[in-house]
Amino acid sequence: MNDQKAYQEYIQRRYNAFCKAVIRYAWQRPSVPELCRAPHNSVAFPCLL
Repeated sequence: MNDQKAYQEYIQRRYNAFCKAVIRYAWQRPSVPELCRAPHNSVAFPCLL
């Protein structure tokens, strides 16, 4: 029974780390509409919408 609890805690820690990484990536990365709105003097990204 102790091994099962340790494994559950391991899975929970991995899941929490994954969620933190996803949230951090989403927070740092600009959204697609922001990429499509390029200033007039720069190269515009093609819209993916």
